Amino acid sequence: MDDLPIIELLEHYRVDGESLERALAHVSAQANIIAEPGSASQVASSNASSSNALRLRERKQKHEVYGGPSTLELRVDASIANVLQLLQQGVQDEARSFAEAHLVEQVSLNQLVEQRMYIALQHIEQEVYTRTDHSKSPFIARGDNARPLVQSELNKRREEYQDSVTRSEARVVALVRYFVQHERSTHICHEQESEALIDHVEKRLREVVVIAKTAAET
Repeated sequence: MDDLPIIELLEHYRVDGESLERALAHVSAQANIIAEPGSASQVASSNASSSNALRLRERKQKHEVYGGPSTLELRVDASIANVLQLLQQGVQDEARSFAEAHLVEQVSLNQLVEQRMYIALQHIEQEVYTRTDHSKSPFIARGDNARPLVQSELNKRREEYQDSVTRSEARVVALVRYFVQHERSTHICHEQESEALIDHVEKRLREVVVIAKTAAET
């Protein structure tokens, strides 16, 4: 090997200490550049994993509190059913109270009408008897020959009495019919208002269900 000839390199192949140092620095810089994307990728992956874990933990907490979408829907449906039952019970109680009050008022009204009719009939009867007594007086002195005239006068007074009673009964019947129709119209109006209230509450509860399901699914 000592006999091998020494071959000198060309000028551009020669490497001195300074060139070697520059080459090593360049290689080190390239290695750092290659390593940086991997580090950034690891950081991004770590951040994404943390975000996913946080999101899963929040969803788990919501599930523990509210349950899943189907469970939440069942709970809301049950709440709607309870509210509707309370509303219907309130409407029924109100209708029952109204009917009872109407019945008491109707009984009182009937008693008042009967009392007034009785007083009016007594007054009419007394008036007829008084007129009859006055009419009979001139004929009594005439004896049996005046009996046909007395009977005719009595029949006339009886017809007047009957006509007065008939008119009074007609007025009473018309008054009672008016009160019954008025109370019936008022009851129908209350029922319509109650149905409108129930429809409004159902609509609002359905909107709450949609909002709650959306919140549970996110």
